[in-house]
Amino acid sequence: MSCSKKQEKPIFAGLSQEQSDLIFSFNEAIDSLKIPTKPDSLFEKITASNILIAYKNAYNAPPELSRTKEEAKAIAEKLVLVARQKNVNFHQLSQKFSDDASAGTGGKLGGLKLGDLPPECELALWGMNVGQVSDVVETNFGFHIFLREKVVLANALHLLISYKGAKNPNPNFEREVEIVRTKEEAKELIEELTSALKSNPKVFQKYVSGFSDDTATKLKDGELGEFCKGELPEDFENAIFSVNPNEVTNPIETPYGFHVFLRIY
Repeated sequence: MSCSKKQEKPIFAGLSQEQSDLIFSFNEAIDSLKIPTKPDSLFEKITASNILIAYKNAYNAPPELSRTKEEAKAIAEKLVLVARQKNVNFHQLSQKFSDDASAGTGGKLGGLKLGDLPPECELALWGMNVGQVSDVVETNFGFHIFLREKVVLANALHLLISYKGAKNPNPNFEREVEIVRTKEEAKELIEELTSALKSNPKVFQKYVSGFSDDTATKLKDGELGEFCKGELPEDFENAIFSVNPNEVTNPIETPYGFHVFLRIY
């Protein structure tokens, strides 16, 4: 009978056992297309996602965080190698490891222009091409890893049917009339309006004027304005990008009520 000690699973310093197991489970080859190369031109606007590995006493770090700066740097350097492997989903890594507020959306930062981020972050992001993963970037917040993503621009019209007790999407705007309809009545109304709008999308702005409870977009005939994919709430974008330009979405529900959109482009 063997008396050798049972080998324990390795724990990466500064990570939980679950996170350590996940890191060590990746064993794919590095995808050379994910390694940064200098872009041919400078873009005005880009989109990107982020993983932040913070450490104790870093700026805005969670108060319960105990890992050291050295541990954070080692984790970030390991995650760069993981993120550059084939078939690895960067957004899932961000959800599992990032200490940034964007972790809940997979690290998505939305549309960015020069001046939005610290210079060291912009140097990394504007210094690589779409689909590439940056080296580790250090700021006062900790150690960052960025994924440069394709810019997808869109615009849409928006109509909201709210109900008594729902949140007000525009607390700074006083509503024209008090909303007294029930949630069930609001749902029935949005379904009727959606059916009519799908039959004739050209009347969308007319319906916004007559029915929408979103004061802010109602003042603009329902137009949201141009946005990059990643800038709006995920449920809004999922609905808008589920249809082609000039098509009306199915209604969606949020704490503000029931929404329907017409994708412009």
